Amino acid sequence: MTNHWTPVMLCGLCGYSDFYKLEWMNKIISWQDPILGCFSDAGHELDSENAANENHFPKRVKRRERMFLDVCLSHKTAVAVGALGGFLYSFTFM
Repeated sequence: MTNHWTPVMLCGLCGYSDFYKLEWMNKIISWQDPILGCFSDAGHELDSENAANENHFPKRVKRRERMFLDVCLSHKTAVAVGALGGFLYSFTFM
């Protein structure tokens, strides 16, 4: 999931407006837990597609994802909030 959001967040905030597509924003919002408001690993079809493709790339050490007391994941929530903040900025000022 964050593999898709990180370029949206970083490149979008650096001024590459091509990363702000309404359909991508709607996809990110659809992955948000409707009650808790955070993001987790539950039910994301793009993650399973990436898992099949990850075996073709060299392995790297990933930082650990910190799970809160519920199903919320700290890194995924932070990246999603950053990407959505970029969308908000783009729609407001561009």
